[in-house]
Amino acid sequence: MFGRTQDTIVAISTAVGASARGIVRFSGPSAIELASETFAPRPIRFEGFRRYAGTLRWIDEDVDVPAELYVFRAPISYTRQDMAEVHTIGCPPLLAALLDQYLRAGARLAEPGEFTGRAFLAGAMDLTAVEGVAAVIHAGSDAQLRAAGRLLNGSLRRQTEAWRDRLMDLLSLVEASIDFVDEPIEFLSPGHARHEVEAVRAGLRDLLDHSLPMERVEEGFRVALLGPPNAGKSTLFNRLAGLDRAICSPLPGTTRDLIAAPLRLAAGSVWLLDAAGIGAAGHELDAAAQRTARQAAESADAVLLVLDATAPGRAADDLALVPDPGRAIVVLNKIDLVRPKASHTMRLSQAAGYTVVPVSARTGEGCEALVDELNRRLDRLSADASLGLLFLNARHRSALNEAWLACDRACDLIGRQSRVADAADLIALELREAVAALSAITGAVATEEVLERIFARFCIGK
Repeated sequence: MFGRTQDTIVAISTAVGASARGIVRFSGPSAIELASETFAPRPIRFEGFRRYAGTLRWIDEDVDVPAELYVFRAPISYTRQDMAEVHTIGCPPLLAALLDQYLRAGARLAEPGEFTGRAFLAGAMDLTAVEGVAAVIHAGSDAQLRAAGRLLNGSLRRQTEAWRDRLMDLLSLVEASIDFVDEPIEFLSPGHARHEVEAVRAGLRDLLDHSLPMERVEEGFRVALLGPPNAGKSTLFNRLAGLDRAICSPLPGTTRDLIAAPLRLAAGSVWLLDAAGIGAAGHELDAAAQRTARQAAESADAVLLVLDATAPGRAADDLALVPDPGRAIVVLNKIDLVRPKASHTMRLSQAAGYTVVPVSARTGEGCEALVDELNRRLDRLSADASLGLLFLNARHRSALNEAWLACDRACDLIGRQSRVADAADLIALELREAVAALSAITGAVATEEVLERIFARFCIGK
């Protein structure tokens, strides 16, 4: 991809399948010429930033297929090259035949993400914006779309570039002091140098501690079912998932492995997790299964604490499984066997500040109200994406952590010197490490391997 930027590339840019509109996109020196090969009427010259209405003339003289040709002249285009798009009926055989004709006329089939790759190579966007484009393509909820929008709009770029510029200014003073190490000239005091590095280090730490993992947003919310044995977790799991994934039995310890099923809610995509009941461990397998259940609950975005309405005696101990009422919804199960409003467990749960939803996993009673409450809880979590929080992927976190470590080492070095010049070489080395790590986030420094990994997530035509 990165060595063939002067080829004219073409790809179908709309999703696979029939649709009202299909788009074939071109970029490169011959983009407009090739796109106009099948288009009528054909002006002497296609002006840029124009939409031309016409038909596709090559299929059959007696059949007019309506089409529009959009022309974008370099350098004011997405890829900063000449671009064109043929818009017509989204009929898969028609689009495939069009694509075949353009390939035979001399265009090359675009690789995944190659249009955006050309925009990056031309300086039209940085690497965080490229990742934002990929995240927008794969967004499946409002939270994912907001997270992608922040990357695309440059929130992370602006923060990291401000830190990078601050360290670069400091680095220039540190390197200047190297040439005057034997002179009584002080370009930079240790106090000022440490203040500058500590400010960047504190900002990096704050971002790492208060950002959200992009992987979690892309994967969807995780909701864990937790509770004592035989509370009906597996029955509720099957009821909510709409399929029989978990084995249900009156015998305790039926579920040992962690079971997951996708669930589509109004709040977004959810992975519903079912695990072993928490109680007395009979042997080593029980203990391992319960550790897995607790770990799943700790890492989940929300917990459905499933309690047995017919067994009120241990309610206080059961509530202790999730001591934070803000993370849990108490699901009072088996209400077909008792009067839920008179339940000691319900009264105790409400007094402790928990939201309680009575259900019968066996009959389905109350499950609609549970889904509504879960939607409300996840909607509140989604609001994090609109509170200024950034979503970082593994590559961002790795680079930010490298920059933080380099700043930390630089602070330690500066703190042990009476003059910056006495350790200027080592301090400059650490500052260059931090600058390089921050530069890697935006792609100012990026290897081809890193670029290939990022663009591998794109679909063809983007």
